[in-house]
This record gives sequence, C-alpha cells and structure tokens, in this order.
Amino acid sequence: KFAGLVGGTMANLALFTRYLQKRGMGVAVAVSSAALTSIAQFLTQTALFIVAFVFSREAFSAANVGGGDGGSGIDLGLVLYAIIGIGVLVGIVVFVPRLRGFVVAKLAPQWHAAKENIRGVVAEPRRALLLLGGNLAAQLLYALALWTALNAYGYQLSILDLVVINTIASLLGGIAPVPGGMGVIEAGLIAGLTAAGIPDDVAVAATFTYRAGTAYRPPSWGWASLAWLRKRDLV
Repeated sequence: KFAGLVGGTMANLALFTRYLQKRGMGVAVAVSSAALTSIAQFLTQTALFIVAFVFSREAFSAANVGGGDGGSGIDLGLVLYAIIGIGVLVGIVVFVPRLRGFVVAKLAPQWHAAKENIRGVVAEPRRALLLLGGNLAAQLLYALALWTALNAYGYQLSILDLVVINTIASLLGGIAPVPGGMGVIEAGLIAGLTAAGIPDDVAVAATFTYRAGTAYRPPSWGWASLAWLRKRDLV
C-alpha cells in the first residue's frame, strides 16, 4: 500500500519482484510472478464486474445516470470524451513506429515470462484457485468495506452494485498516471454512487470514509513494514 501510494502500480511490481529475488528466485520467475499477480487481479476484476453488472444494471437506470433525485449523476458526454481520448492515445502508440517499438520493447519480455507462469498455473488447478480465489475474495472485501462506509451514513446499495462501482473506479485509477489513483478513484466512486441514486453529500462522505480506511491509513504501517523488510535485507 505504501509503495502503491508513492509510486503506483510499477512500484508495487518492483517491490514484489525484488522481494522474490531476495528469496532466491531467478529474475525471470520473479518478474513473471509479479506480473501474473497483476494480470490475475485484472482478469478477476473484469469477470466480477461483468457478472455483477448483469444482475445490477437496473440500479444504474437512465434516470439515475442522467441525474435523478439521487444526485448529479454521471455526465455521459464526459465518459464519451474519455473513451475517445483513450482511443486516440492507443492509435498514436500503434501508428507511430518509435512509440510502438518502445511499448513493445517494454512489455514483450514481461509478457513472454508471464506466459511460462500461466502455463504452470493452468497445469495445477490448486495454484489457479489460490491465485484467482484470493483476488476474488479481495475484491468482495473491498465492496463490503464500501458497503460499510455507505451504511454508516444511513444509505445502502447491494454488494453487486458496489462491486460494479468499485471495479470501474479501480480500473480508472489504474489507468490514470497518478500514484495510487488518488483523486481519480474518488471521482469514480462518487460518480458511481450518485448514478445509483445516492445523494451527492452522502456519496462524497462515504467515498472518503472508505478511502481513508482502505487507501490512506494502510500506508502508515506500510512504511514501517517496508523499513522492517529493508532492515533485514528482504527487499
């Protein structure tokens, strides 16, 4: 949590990789294991989002998204512009040879190393269950934490609704070039809660209560944990 808040996803990958190297694993195994963890998290989030959205899409009706009684809702125009902007960036990377070569050079080694670990996971169902099941449990616990924060202010949504909201906010935070997704995740959570009919003031209060417990307090003991690991030459 401390590394992620300071340096984002790449800092977490570096920390995991360095720890595994210090535990005697080779560079390829350490890098691919760290990358596989991120891939498993993304796949779990995507699958959970699809299932939750199928069963909760009525909560995000056109009235709520447009800004019904619950609050201001989501500006669909901004969402469309964001999608177009991402498409333009992807297009630039694909069609500019220098940028494409840079991206391929950075991602290709990790992808090839990760494939070997994926084969090992597929060959042993127990490993796949631990990897994907652990990520699934984590996502459900985050949704439960958001439910608790919202319930503290006298409002409730189903766990499936909160899975959808939290997953979208997390994915946006992971894409944004901001350490820990600060600001971006909060905006996504507030927009999702208001789209589901929660009043603006309650959505803001519940969001910052949730983020305080899951994102901003853990780095305080995360820093102490990192110092402990460094003192014992484990990272």
